Order: sequence, then C-alpha cells, then structure tokens
Amino acid sequence: MEPPAYLRRAAITFTVYTTMISSAFLKVSAAIAWTATVVFAAPTWQFETSTGEGLIQLLESRAPVTTLNFTASANASIIYPSSPDFVNATHRWSDWHAPEFIVVFYPATERDLPAGLQYMSRHNITYLTSSGGHGSTITLDTVRNGVLISLKNFVYVTLNNTDETVAIRRLLLGARRRPSRQPKSKRLVYTINTKQIDIPQIRQIYNSYSDFVAANPLAAATTVLWEVFAQQAVSAQNPAQTAYPNRKHVNILVLVQGTFTDNSVAGVVDVWAKGWRDQITARSGYDKQYVYVNYAHGDEPLGTMYGYEPWRLERLRGLKAKYDPHEFFNHYNPFAVTGKHVY
Repeated sequence: MEPPAYLRRAAITFTVYTTMISSAFLKVSAAIAWTATVVFAAPTWQFETSTGEGLIQLLESRAPVTTLNFTASANASIIYPSSPDFVNATHRWSDWHAPEFIVVFYPATERDLPAGLQYMSRHNITYLTSSGGHGSTITLDTVRNGVLISLKNFVYVTLNNTDETVAIRRLLLGARRRPSRQPKSKRLVYTINTKQIDIPQIRQIYNSYSDFVAANPLAAATTVLWEVFAQQAVSAQNPAQTAYPNRKHVNILVLVQGTFTDNSVAGVVDVWAKGWRDQITARSGYDKQYVYVNYAHGDEPLGTMYGYEPWRLERLRGLKAKYDPHEFFNHYNPFAVTGKHVY
C-alpha cells in the first residue's frame, strides 16, 4: 500500500514534532519519515527503535503538532522515551540536578551533527551534547524537555587552527547498548583549586569524614579527592595571550563528592560537602577562590571559573557573542553574553 504523500521523502528524514506544554517550553517527540523506494521500506535503526508506522501512530495522538524536518544519514538514530533503549541512552554518571530529555539523537557521521544543530537552533529547541555524561554541575538542570545529542559514535575531536574549524571523527558503530538496571546515583560535587597540600587540614577532613559516614550510612560512598596533574604546558603559555583563565592557579584540584541514591540524605550531604569546600577555600594558599570550570559546582562567582581580569571576561564575552550569539550552549557553567550567571 502506498504511504500518504506527506510521508514520502527522497532521503531518510527525521521528523520532529513539537507540542506546547507552556509558553516557556517546547516538548519534542520524534518520528521517522518513510524512504521513497519501490517498496517504501522504512530505514534500519541502529538501536532498534520503533518502526516509522508505530511512531506516526504515537504522534497522531498528540495533536496539535508542528512538523519540522532535517535530513541525516541512514545509520543515525532517534530514540524516544517509550523505547527500551531510552533509559540507557540517557543514563548519566550522576543523577543530581540532571538534565531532562525527551528525545535522544545519535548522529552517525560528521555531517549529521551540524545538520541536527542547525535544525534545532533554527527552531529554538533546547539541546545538550554529551559524550561520557560525567558532568555534575547544578546548571545542567536548566535543560528541560530537551534533545540529547549523543557523541558516543565519535572518538575524538581535531582543531584546525588554520581555518578555525573543528572536525569530529567517527568511531565504528558498535553493538546495541543495554539498559542499565543499577539505582541512579546522585553525586553532589564541590571543588576548589589549592596551591599546596595542607596536611593538618587533611587530618581534620579525615576525622570529619569518618564521623559523617558513620552518622549517615546512606552516604557512605562519599569521597574526597586530591587531583594533581602536570602543569608544565599550561604554565608555559603567557596568560595574557589567550582567554583561557587561571593558568597559575590549578596546582591541586580538591573534589568533595557526596554520593548517595536516597534523596533523604541530600540535605545533610550538601551541608557537609559545601562546608568543607568553603573551609578548603579559606586555606587554599591562593588569594582568591579558583575552580576548574569543568569541575565547578555551579554556584561559584563567574571569576572563579573564567578569570577575574576584566579584559579576560570581556574577551570571552566577545567570543561567546561571535560563536554563540543566541546562547544555545548555555547549560554547562555558562558564560552568558549578558554577563549574567545562571545561579
């Protein structure tokens, strides 16, 4: 039987429908358009999502809808909440202040990614890219009813300084991912950069930690980490020549990481972890608070992550205005064009 005319496509096309749930949010659902072949066969999906017919039936029950389209390669895939793959596709290292997704897009080629980004940007659809899913900042929970763009089919990024382009290299597409059955862990992380290792304070932290986990066994997986990385290449660069901040203030990264699965201990974990973050800051050896932007909790002043120098912040603001003027990339410890911090 020939499909309706509005389903015919000369290429595999993703059709994304939006339903208004409030004046502030768009709810995005995904469907698959048919491929115009002799037998009108539906595309083969990498992660065994539902057939195009099943998705169309699902979306027909969600009127009114607006149809939006972008074209992607045959191995790209869309996963929606009713798919058995959705739980694993949206699984994160930490479920604390986690982003909320209603569609997952797996680009399969280098061309799929800009096609999806341009399409979602044009239609003001909230999206967030993810690779390992290790982010723990509380600013991630500004993503609501968004599209997760998973980069798990890609292995590395190459920056070309000559033409100012970025190439994302593809990984061979592998086996289907299995849903995770483990309880969702919450990892509430506060971090601070320190100049030296403070042995007396470490003893205080150890004693406090022992008392804390004894009194709160549901948070017994809580950890405190001191990370030290080689700094030679970072320090060798003249800080005034780039917008990258705090090159001289990253000797040691201290992470106070509360880990739990039961939200009943969230409050006490937050108080304990934040308290030690503030105490470590007071004895960090630096004159100000500094934090590595990827490790930031999300409640820090802008300068702690991006530098305190006015000229540096202005330069970053100019770069943001040039490459992301509409602030689509604004959910991970963002540097807003307006200069206003999310938290």
